[in-house]
Amino acid sequence: SSPILYKDLLIVFHGPGVPKTFLIALDKRTGKTVWQADEKSIDSPVFGCWSTPVIVAVNGREELILPLPGDAVGGEGYFKAYEPSSGKLLWTCKGLGNEIYAMPAVNETRDLVLGISGHNGPLLAVKPGGTGDVKPLWRATKNPQRIGSGVFHEGRFYLPNANPSMIECIDPKTGASLWKERVDGNLWGSMLLAEGRIYVTNLEGETFVLKAGPKFELLARNKLGDTFYAAPAVSNGAIFLRGYKHLYCIGTAN
Repeated sequence: SSPILYKDLLIVFHGPGVPKTFLIALDKRTGKTVWQADEKSIDSPVFGCWSTPVIVAVNGREELILPLPGDAVGGEGYFKAYEPSSGKLLWTCKGLGNEIYAMPAVNETRDLVLGISGHNGPLLAVKPGGTGDVKPLWRATKNPQRIGSGVFHEGRFYLPNANPSMIECIDPKTGASLWKERVDGNLWGSMLLAEGRIYVTNLEGETFVLKAGPKFELLARNKLGDTFYAAPAVSNGAIFLRGYKHLYCIGTAN
């Protein structure tokens, strides 16, 4: 899980595994603990959560949303939403799986959060802003293995499927698949959305560039002699790719 900044806090999910799994908020200047929420520890080399939480502003309040797994024998995972300044629990939503890699995805209007399970686990949508135990808006149970995080664009959600390797577009209001296309290699990295294009890399060193739209449209395939797990990143008009061997910067020379 990656750390996130919220005002004067550095928030980190520490886990999975034993002896302790927890969500902690530190003073970003001193490292002093401001609050800590202990979560369920799972003694397993396979099952757990490696996801990064997200912060959503909804109905005049901010929520720190974290996906958490069920136990290693098939228990039901869930979302937890906290008040990021204090660690107060706001709501929970059951229905995720017991292995979670991808980040929660928040739509453009900030009124829908998608949870993506790995290990062929459920995909579900929940409305933020609730209280107590809330119900999913929908839940899809038959899914491929998913590791990388997806992106929203103009009311559609795009996500990479790791096994079998496919790029898929779904309707986030219902969970229905709008299209899916098989691609080469193994997709473990998260997607990048930039200027209406989606970028995603496979382990074999190839980056696929496609148009974000209602149908599959592959614009380019670019091969580098490296292995890629990480998502692409952009800065000042350049694309950065982190491989096992090198860090690549692709742009126009000045």
